[in-house]
Amino acid sequence: MFLDYNDIDRDGMLNLGEWTACKVPPELKIAPDLCTSEEFKRLDLDRSGKVSINELGSLIFQKIDWQEDPCASWLTNSKNVDQNKSR
Repeated sequence: MFLDYNDIDRDGMLNLGEWTACKVPPELKIAPDLCTSEEFKRLDLDRSGKVSINELGSLIFQKIDWQEDPCASWLTNSKNVDQNKSR
């Protein structure tokens, strides 16, 4: 979601300009130091000048998180799933 939201040229990766101008989808929250050139250099493991989804993967649980758990309503909604007791 973060990559797609900020991938302006739609090449499937983020270049330095896209990275430092990053915006956050309303569903996510990010660490304040995420969209810096220093963080970009750290993540660009293959030194291609772009951050791929694989390179971004190491960051997902460290600096990007959901505002609210997207599955939180599942338990509430699942109470009504099998009301006719069919199998």
